[in-house]
Amino acid sequence: MTTDCGASPWTLLRSLARALPAIWLLAACVASPPQRFDSPYEAVRSAVAGQLGMPVSLRVEQARRDGSWAYLSGRPLTADGASIDYSATPFAEDMAEGFLDDNFIALLHFDASRGWSIIELALGATDAPFVDWPARHGVPRELIMPENE
Repeated sequence: MTTDCGASPWTLLRSLARALPAIWLLAACVASPPQRFDSPYEAVRSAVAGQLGMPVSLRVEQARRDGSWAYLSGRPLTADGASIDYSATPFAEDMAEGFLDDNFIALLHFDASRGWSIIELALGATDAPFVDWPARHGVPRELIMPENE
C-alpha cells in the first residue's frame, strides 16, 4: 500500500520519527525563552545554583561595575545562608581532593534587550582564572584587578 504522495506509510512514519526530536527542541526553545536577569547578582546566583544542583545565595565580597560590565566574586552559600556541603554536589570529589575552593568569580555584560549575561564564571577556582579576562574580553583591567587592592 502507498499513500497519495507515493511513499509507503512506513517510510513516512520513519521520516516523521527522525524529525520529531528537532521539532521537540524547536518547541522547547520557543516555549521557554532565555531567562532575563536584571541584576548581575541574580545572573550569577542562578548559574551557580545550576552548577551545584541546589538553591543558593551568594556572599559577594567584591562587586565592581564599569559601564555595561560587572565583576563579582565571593562565596556561594545555601539558600538559607549556611556554608555549602560540597559532598552533596557534583563537585564532591574535586572538593575532597583539594581541587576546588569555596568561591566564585564572574564577569558579566549588560545588554538592554537581554539583561545581564555571564561572560565568564569560575566556580571553585584554586588559581586566578580572571588574569586574562581584560585582554580576552576587552574590559578595563581595573574592573577585575584594581591597583588599590
